Amino acid sequence: MAAADDRFQEWLHSKPGLDFLALCARRALRQLPEGMYGLDHSSDALQDMIHDLWLFVAELAPDKRQDLVLLAEQGEGSKLVSILIRLFVRSCLEKRRTSAHSPWHALYRRIRSLLSQASEIIYHSEPTQAWYAWTDQHTANKEHLMDQNFTSWPPPPINAQEVTSSESLLRAACFFWNQAREKTGRASLISVRSLTNYLGAHFPEQTRTPVAYANDPNRPDFSEESFGDMPEDESWEHAPEHMITSQKLPELAAGFAAALSTVQQELWVMRFEQDLGLQDIAQHLGLRNASGAHYHYTKAEKRFQDICILWPGLSPEDQNRDLAIRFLEATISACKQQTQSRDE
Repeated sequence: MAAADDRFQEWLHSKPGLDFLALCARRALRQLPEGMYGLDHSSDALQDMIHDLWLFVAELAPDKRQDLVLLAEQGEGSKLVSILIRLFVRSCLEKRRTSAHSPWHALYRRIRSLLSQASEIIYHSEPTQAWYAWTDQHTANKEHLMDQNFTSWPPPPINAQEVTSSESLLRAACFFWNQAREKTGRASLISVRSLTNYLGAHFPEQTRTPVAYANDPNRPDFSEESFGDMPEDESWEHAPEHMITSQKLPELAAGFAAALSTVQQELWVMRFEQDLGLQDIAQHLGLRNASGAHYHYTKAEKRFQDICILWPGLSPEDQNRDLAIRFLEATISACKQQTQSRDE
């Protein structure tokens, strides 16, 4: 595995690897919704996509990395392109769905991803917070800057349209860090959350919840006010945005169970509490064969994933393992309650 990962890293940083990602990016750009990457087919849009695709590939799980290396070594170029594009496009569409419900949170995650990969950045991530510094000098000082009125700070050296550009976001991050150093009088690690708030203060249209979702009772509450009221404590079990999800687990689980059919509710309990296989589940439920159980399982799983995508800590790109397990357990309990209420 280590040898395969070394080959993967070598390929990822090589010219053939970058050329290959550029090819994939051009094809992926044609598969995404119009306007998702600014002016489609422009050089800026393509460069942004190449950058995002590089980050996406670099952060793939080790087993997926190994699969890509094997395909490349076996000369399966067309298959490699198809798989990589499919994975990347699906990731982009999931992020877009999240952005519709919480533009602030989507921008925050994008900034964290960019800063964590930038070689000129000192990046430090904790369970409750992420920090960065634009310096090559070690610093243990940390500045939250959560009480600042960022509208009174000098505006970032980019315009609203450039917020979607990776290069522009890095430039704004550098500018903000220097401003923070001047105001605090020292070089410190600055919270990524404060950078996001700063950009939101000057480009509110980039972080404002769309009107279509403003009065939706099922919309996740990602308001910064909620985060600001919470203590920044490293002993937290979850990051601030994960705490909101944690509080919502019973409600989300109840909604999940209510959306399932009777068969799907019983199947969910058998699969995840009793650990039964699909063939055994089919027999218990009186289904003809395992394929019948698989059909109902995929329907329930799709509903489960649709909920997870929208909530921090449950979504694939920032999943908190403990939170995900607790949500699964909550859905099992909710399905059992639905079944018991019918029996009564």
